[in-house]
This record gives sequence, structure tokens and C-alpha cells, in this order.
Amino acid sequence: KIRDQGNKGSCTGQMAAEIRDLLYRKMFMFEPNRTVPANQFFSSADFIYLNELAEEGSLGQDYGSTIHLAFQTLNKYGICLESQDPYSQTNVSTVPTAAQYKDALVYKPGSYHNLPGLLEIKACIASGYSCGFGINVYDSFESNQLSQTGFMPMPQPGDNLLGGHAQHAMDYDDTIKFPDGSVGGLRVQNSWGNGWGISLPGRTDKGTYW
Repeated sequence: KIRDQGNKGSCTGQMAAEIRDLLYRKMFMFEPNRTVPANQFFSSADFIYLNELAEEGSLGQDYGSTIHLAFQTLNKYGICLESQDPYSQTNVSTVPTAAQYKDALVYKPGSYHNLPGLLEIKACIASGYSCGFGINVYDSFESNQLSQTGFMPMPQPGDNLLGGHAQHAMDYDDTIKFPDGSVGGLRVQNSWGNGWGISLPGRTDKGTYW
């Protein structure tokens, strides 16, 4: 599912939900609760993000959060389904209910690990998993080159730094060629909706890029 965080700074929650969705599909036979069919499992990004804000004492303020805290929160509380806690582009104040916390516990994903660099990220993906990572977002990230071609340009002198952004690394290709001639990249699932970027193989919605 290609998610859309809208104007809320919930990219860490979106990233964690995307990874938990993929883990549910990949490890379905080992899940303690398999009542939801694998292709219908969509976890709640708000559940993670609001718990992150509560954990860091910034509930009520949409300041964003950190990748580390997203995984800490996922490991501590688990995650409930999006159907139980639908995404809201305005709610940054109300934490999940007691029932949602209870239901989330059955979807705790287990341990998480730090990946210090690109080689470790690629090794994680090669082993059959995916991972979260962060970038600094510059003007060029919002350019037509990325939204229309699906290739992220490297920041250039004069680019303005707009902030940080958490995303989901799903694949890599050491042979793919970028428009500037550079070779090799990560396939990234973003959380800005499906109206930009490129499609995953076998799908028609967009929302990913190299």
C-alpha cells in the first residue's frame, strides 16, 4: 500500500507501518494471529506516530520524530490495524485507546537492529527483509525529475535544506543507471501518495523511486 502522510510530519510512523505490513506478509505462517489475510493487512501509521509523540513528550505538537523511536515504539507496543485506528492528517493529540493498545500487542514484530551504512542496508535487503532509513530533503527532492522519472537527483550547490525524512528501503540494484550517469541505487517506498514517482513491478499505482 502506498501511503500518504499529507501535511503531517508522520513519516516515521508511515515507514514503520510499511515495514510491519511487509513483515506480516513475509512471515505470515509464523504470526501468532493470522485472522487477517496477508493481502488485507494494513497497520496503523497513526498508532506508531502518536505513541512516538507521547513517548518524547511532544503530544499535541507535530514536530515529527526519529527512526530509532519509531522502532522502539513498534517493539514496545506493537501496532494495531488501520481499520481500528484510521489515519488522520490533523490528529496529533489523541493517543490510541486501551482496546487498540491491547489488539496491537499481538502484532509486536520482535527485535530490531541498527544498520550503520549502505553495505548493511543492502545485506539486509539481500537476506529477504527491508529497512527504514532517513535522508536530508533538499529542494531537488521535490523536483520534476524525481516526481516524473522516479530517479532522485543528488543535491546541488544552492539547494535549500528543507528537513529530514524517513522512508522504507525495499530493494536495490547495482546496475541501474541514473540520468546523471551514476550507477546503482536503492528502491524506496515513500509516503507522499501514489500520484508521483514510479510503480512497483506488477502494479499500476506509483509512489516509489530510485
